[in-house]
Amino acid sequence: MKNVLCVKNLVKFQLAILIILLISSCNKPLTLDVAKDLIIQKYQYPQVDIRNYELSTTKEYDLISTKEKISTSDYTPPKLKFLSELENAGFITYSFDLLSANVYGSRWDGVGDEAGPGFTREIKYFTGKKTGRRHTYLIKAIYKHSGILTEKGKQDFIDENRFKVSNTAFGEITGKVESKELNITEVKYTTIVTPTSFGQAIFNIQGQTIEDSVEFRKYDDGWRIEKTNP
Repeated sequence: MKNVLCVKNLVKFQLAILIILLISSCNKPLTLDVAKDLIIQKYQYPQVDIRNYELSTTKEYDLISTKEKISTSDYTPPKLKFLSELENAGFITYSFDLLSANVYGSRWDGVGDEAGPGFTREIKYFTGKKTGRRHTYLIKAIYKHSGILTEKGKQDFIDENRFKVSNTAFGEITGKVESKELNITEVKYTTIVTPTSFGQAIFNIQGQTIEDSVEFRKYDDGWRIEKTNP
């Protein structure tokens, strides 16, 4: 009988210890290390910002040529701004390709007449001469404007038209405010944005430190992030 009582008392004692440990665990405040780990896990820091930027496009031109059939070298289209920005920053080499050229008419022009944009080199040679006439062709040409990535451009290139423009890393926890009656703790922290060379040159992304905060609520199984404060 005494042995039975001893066993019962031992079980009661063990249960009491477990309850005490559980209560102690539940009352344990949120530590900075736990908060940091949960924030990094929740928002998956470091984050990589990736954006699309087209590296090619096509454009149609109305040309006047002395040749019925033209080649890429007969006409150099004006460079497009969005590719010129890449070229000026050293990310690409600009390239032109003639995709199609269809004659839709012809005429006799005075050699000295203003024939509009799209002169071939041969027409340019005769420009300014006031005598004689020249047979010209009216052509609709489609050119492809492309950017060929340089070694610098390849550094931030992901795939297709996607580029890495910045990295956002967890900075540090700057403070916390506990609301014990609500089982809530607000944690303030910073993140650090570092632009890539592509992001800074093309999208004007600047390095900065951003202040943010989140609210944690305590549950039986531990602390959880409830919401991000604006």
